[in-house]
Amino acid sequence: GNFGDPAVAADCLDVLRYLRNCDGGPKIGLFTNGGMRSPSWWTQLGTLMQPATKAFVRFAIDGDESTSHLYRQHVSWQRLLANVEAFIAAGGNAEW
Repeated sequence: GNFGDPAVAADCLDVLRYLRNCDGGPKIGLFTNGGMRSPSWWTQLGTLMQPATKAFVRFAIDGDESTSHLYRQHVSWQRLLANVEAFIAAGGNAEW
């Protein structure tokens, strides 16, 4: 589900932008299943989460294309991959 995922929050980018601008710049980690929002939103996030040495997104990718639906209901495998690729292409530090 997507109810506890920080990427669902309407102000997620604003909160992260605030944290990135704090003195000393805390290390930020965001944990997500990555199945929500559009690739353009994930591009914005990848750009915002810089420098990549002080920020990361850990994608909870369960299974593969043929089994992911068993673990992540209502998460499209194609959308998940497009979101991960957009985040990485924007310079984001991705883990899974």
